[in-house]
Amino acid sequence: MRLNFDSETCGLVGPPVLFQYSIDDGPIVLYEIWNEPVHKTLNLIEIFCTTEICGFNVAFDWFHIVQLYNTFREVSEFSKKPNIDEVAYIFTRQPRNYCLKPKNVLDLMLHLKKTNWQTLMDRDDICIKRIPLHLAQPLATTLEQKLVLPNIYFHKRSEGYKWIVEPCEDDFQFSNVKLKWGASYGLKPLCAEIFKVNTLEFPIPRDLWPNEANYNPYGIDWSHTIYKHIAYWQHNKTARSYAEQDIILLKRLYHHFGEPEFGDVDSLLTIAVANARWIGFNLDFNAIKDRYDQQTELVSECPINFNSHHDVKRYLNEKATDIERTLIPNTTKKTLDALATLTTEVGHRARLVRQARKADKEIDILTKLITTRRFCPDLKVIGTRSGRMAGGSDEGSVEGSLNPQGIQRSVEFRKLFLLADKDEILSGGDFDSFEVVIADAVYNDEKLREDLRSGKKFHGLFGQILYDEDYNDVVKDKAKYSAAKTGAFGLLYGAQEHKLAEATNISVEHARQVLEDFFDKYKKVGAARKLVAQAFCSMTQPNGVGTEVIWKEPADYIESLLGYRRYFTLENNIVKCLYDLAVNPPDVFNVAGECVRTTRKQTLKGAVQSALFSCAFQLQAANMRAAANHVIQSTGAEETKRVQEKIWRKQPVGIHKCVVRLLNVHDEIMCVHHLDLTREIRWVVEDEVERFKSVVPLVKMDWQCNLQSWGEK
Repeated sequence: MRLNFDSETCGLVGPPVLFQYSIDDGPIVLYEIWNEPVHKTLNLIEIFCTTEICGFNVAFDWFHIVQLYNTFREVSEFSKKPNIDEVAYIFTRQPRNYCLKPKNVLDLMLHLKKTNWQTLMDRDDICIKRIPLHLAQPLATTLEQKLVLPNIYFHKRSEGYKWIVEPCEDDFQFSNVKLKWGASYGLKPLCAEIFKVNTLEFPIPRDLWPNEANYNPYGIDWSHTIYKHIAYWQHNKTARSYAEQDIILLKRLYHHFGEPEFGDVDSLLTIAVANARWIGFNLDFNAIKDRYDQQTELVSECPINFNSHHDVKRYLNEKATDIERTLIPNTTKKTLDALATLTTEVGHRARLVRQARKADKEIDILTKLITTRRFCPDLKVIGTRSGRMAGGSDEGSVEGSLNPQGIQRSVEFRKLFLLADKDEILSGGDFDSFEVVIADAVYNDEKLREDLRSGKKFHGLFGQILYDEDYNDVVKDKAKYSAAKTGAFGLLYGAQEHKLAEATNISVEHARQVLEDFFDKYKKVGAARKLVAQAFCSMTQPNGVGTEVIWKEPADYIESLLGYRRYFTLENNIVKCLYDLAVNPPDVFNVAGECVRTTRKQTLKGAVQSALFSCAFQLQAANMRAAANHVIQSTGAEETKRVQEKIWRKQPVGIHKCVVRLLNVHDEIMCVHHLDLTREIRWVVEDEVERFKSVVPLVKMDWQCNLQSWGEK
């Protein structure tokens, strides 16, 4: 039985007000939760857990199912309609007695993220820099005419699809032409684009929005506005039609995608994520309050507004010598780190600013933990185009989520996160040198594998060539090894000589020679890198810089070792449009005049062409890096999720006490579980890692049991 399901909620973390659902392709039911007796709602949710759930952004809806069931089980009268004040009071007690797991699940939002619709996921703006002032608007208009993009990519922007002209801050003779994205992968915008139909856009009126914090699922600000939501969804005919259309479109989308199979790893993990978010993880609350006081004191030691670029620069320059002032181009972390090494007053002030900024970020996290009294991570099961999990809700946020991916790895800070409650066990592990061993499987270079199996580290092998020194000397030198590690990761993720030079603070010529020497030693590494580069290199200049640029069609996607695709359809179309405009600029750019755009004098039309080529080549380089990155990162992301899903199977289907809770941060998995599952979970992890060795021969995972806190991992 397929249950097509959606819900309407009071804000992002407030309880649901309406369930809309249908069985298979049957009639649509609008179930008014607060106008029905509590026992009927509980019975309905129990039925939901016996079905196969088909939804769109299931993690969001199922979180509210878990939330509602746990709170409604605590009310005093099951035979009556729920009382708002009583339910709000129950929220503050944080009831978390039950874990809810349906028979099976399919999340169509995650399914579309595995197709070329993944182009709707967040991406950087595009900026064509330094266009002669009076040609900037004609270029923007031309781009809108030549580069046709669906409106769904700009659904969240009031002006829609529009190239924006912005002045260059350093030279008002030029402007930048920028494209700012605002894509939506919501159900209705997506279906409007796919099926070319009108969908109901009926947002909740502003006065109905609760004042909520997305990181705190136990907040009760919703209690002041939910009565309006109840009336809204009960009496407003357009709102009810909007809710019905969710199910109509959901069913249509299910058939459009060819009725995908239920039970894929990503869909199953939405249920694990939803339960973990409501049930949460334990904290060392007293230690958190002490840490908060310590960080507040560190912030107070900085006498200025340390988040103001202007104030910090003035503060540093007050005591700087003429030579030191040349080292203060900005107040970025990189600049402060460099200044902090000085023994002068400027160095002391840089350390104060750096210390205050770090403490301020930590205070933000600690404040959220103190408010919530639990760690309730909000995770996207597919948060990047490589398929990795990421922090933050797919529904957006009010005051932001508490992103576990952004929590620092310091042992002392992570000791605050006990994770396991009383009578529970904390286990966990992370893959050993995950990116490196996956790269080894991708490159399949016998010489590299021999060196890695001998116990040598990839970063040290790269540093050996970077510094032309003995391997052991590089590994012993912390500064050199750190720089080599940065460069080695750049190499793994497709960095070319310019990026590598920037990462390791060497010249471009030196970086080019390092790559040549490394690829000469490990020939299959170089060959694999070359294949990826060739596949996504659409523009070349065979005769050197300044000569004709030749176009060839690039690849549309690349696959990880486990078959997960990263599509470049949109990026390739944009690069092709920029190339075409640069090669054959329209007559509107044939105007008299010259300018110096970079270092040489050009005609105005030539300056526009140079800017278009420059932007196109930058986008192409980004595509090449992303493609090289994908093969490694996506493989790791998929395997990490496979391990989690295998562990999650230990949680029984239906409504039971929670016996397994999972937390994922990159290649690290933390698991809270019952004592009697310790051996079984270890066996599950070891069995899956052993199976994965057929794909990645050198893979290892260090799994530990009976940990006292996250910090011990």
